[in-house]
Amino acid sequence: MRGLARGLGVAGAVQSPTFQLLRVHAGVPALAHVDVYRLEAAPELADLGLEDHLESGVVVVEWGDRLDGLEATRWGKIEIEPLEPDSRRLQIVEGPAEWSW
Repeated sequence: MRGLARGLGVAGAVQSPTFQLLRVHAGVPALAHVDVYRLEAAPELADLGLEDHLESGVVVVEWGDRLDGLEATRWGKIEIEPLEPDSRRLQIVEGPAEWSW
């Protein structure tokens, strides 16, 4: 997450949102970091205003695979594989048609 934030130009500390579910980091674009580990169902995401965050920036959802029914039309799935203590491999597994890679 820190590497993504750094790549987006986010300054300052990047902390996990585990106990508050959502943290928004200022940058251009802004980065909304969501941890849904403690949520029980996808409808609970509506209370977080993620659609608004998608309009103005990037949204990263950790543990999104725990939520059945998460709309996939604007979301993609990236798998992160730890390689070494400071190294990760990211693989785009699926994404909306408007993504390009």
